[in-house]
Amino acid sequence: MSRMTYKALFVLSLLLMLPWIVIASLSGMMFDAPPTLGVYVGFWTLLTYPVPVGIAALLRKGTPATVLLPLLNLAVLGILAATGK
Repeated sequence: MSRMTYKALFVLSLLLMLPWIVIASLSGMMFDAPPTLGVYVGFWTLLTYPVPVGIAALLRKGTPATVLLPLLNLAVLGILAATGK
């Protein structure tokens, strides 16, 4: 991938931090339903989203492919949504 693609992905992950502020503060409402494995995984996935973004920000100069790291959290949420957990 080109450097512009990596740069665009990094900007996208930073833009996703804006709605994260609202979503993370409301994530406790997940436990209104009976606590299942899916609820716990979704909760911790939402709360830890800034961690891979920060790691990607620190390491993006040396290894540009680290900007793909925040997509792991989104993939976990996608898998949870697809399986209905």
